[in-house]
Amino acid sequence: MVKCRGAGANTVCKPALLKLIEHHHFQQEALMYKQLRHLQHSHMLVVLILLTLVACGSGGGPPSAQQLISNAQKAIQKVTSYHFNLAVDNPGTGATLVIKSADGDILVPDKLKANASALVLGNVVQVQIITIGDKEYLTDPITGKWIPTTGLIDPRSLSDT
Repeated sequence: MVKCRGAGANTVCKPALLKLIEHHHFQQEALMYKQLRHLQHSHMLVVLILLTLVACGSGGGPPSAQQLISNAQKAIQKVTSYHFNLAVDNPGTGATLVIKSADGDILVPDKLKANASALVLGNVVQVQIITIGDKEYLTDPITGKWIPTTGLIDPRSLSDT
């Protein structure tokens, strides 16, 4: 017990008692901090071990290029629709309507809807194109009315189906 000077034998000095309590409280906090720090280090060690196991995997190394290509082919076969953006560098000659670029959507295997820039008699025009199976339609660049056509874009050639 801490005693104060000049006081009786059994008198406890309040400031000294408060210091003793604070010291005891500080020791408890320090002990809790050490235990918590030890616990955090243990958890970090477990996380590092798990990350190492996941990173190493069960295959013993990274997949080969052939395996990546095979996986990509399998995944692309599951795609049922996609957006495309087509740019033609060498459109060819001789056709009445030559597509320079197109932006649209494909529903596999044979449906397509696109907005296109096309050359008609040397002039660039905007048209819309719809293809369903073997049937193709485009908007007339002057009237905007839908007209049947052939030989524009086959969605099956764009989706390898």
